[in-house]
Amino acid sequence: MYDGDVNKRLDALRVAMELGADYIDVELQVAHQFYDSIRGKTYNQTRVIVSFHKFKFTPSTEDLSNLVARIQATGTDIVKIATTAVDIVDVARMFQIMVHSQVPLIGLVMGKHNGSGTTISPLADKLFVVIGVGGAGKAVPYGAKEKGARVVIANRTYDRARELVDAIGGDALSLSDLDNFHSEDGMILANTTSVGMIPKVDERPISKHALKHYSLVFYVVYTPKMTRLLKEAEKAGVTIVKGFEMFLGQAYGQFENFTGLPGKLNVKI
Repeated sequence: MYDGDVNKRLDALRVAMELGADYIDVELQVAHQFYDSIRGKTYNQTRVIVSFHKFKFTPSTEDLSNLVARIQATGTDIVKIATTAVDIVDVARMFQIMVHSQVPLIGLVMGKHNGSGTTISPLADKLFVVIGVGGAGKAVPYGAKEKGARVVIANRTYDRARELVDAIGGDALSLSDLDNFHSEDGMILANTTSVGMIPKVDERPISKHALKHYSLVFYVVYTPKMTRLLKEAEKAGVTIVKGFEMFLGQAYGQFENFTGLPGKLNVKI
């Protein structure tokens, strides 16, 4: 964050626009002052990003939504919010805001830093429980392990869970034992199976009484958007991430990779 002379900063931004910069980044605290200084002038090429930084934590979902509206009200082309994660649920909140946003939005959730200055992932040392060993069941724990999480794989067939754990590390469980698994509080649960999917919408891979030990429940299933487990988790006060959000994120990424063009996510979930 810039902490020098405000007028010099605004002068530099105006010069950048005059020289035809594609983008400039203006901090929210001086955005109105900046727009006042260029009122009546035309800069056809430059798009303005108005940004907000929170270095100590990530605000609530409601506060993030209000912040998006506040930044948008400045007249910006692009909203940018950068926060610091102290828990994996902080990442989920930012993800939810980005999915629901009706304006171009850059969302950054930075990791904490240790004494050596190395970035620590919000997943670092979290216990990440994955249900299933299919395609997504393999990808999710690999990704979690790369971010520093401790992984537990639960599957109907224990031997298949054990086989995956032998490949990536971690612990294996039979799905029937998952309800009674409680090694610590604040765990993360990711269901990568079809349990709860249409037409068997009354099924769930874990009972609601066991949800109290989790801080976040993530679903790969996206039909229906709100499965029975997600409803029960939300009612229990657990942060949820719907499978449809992942589905949209995949489509968004594939569009950009295939076309080389920036995608625009404008879908209400």
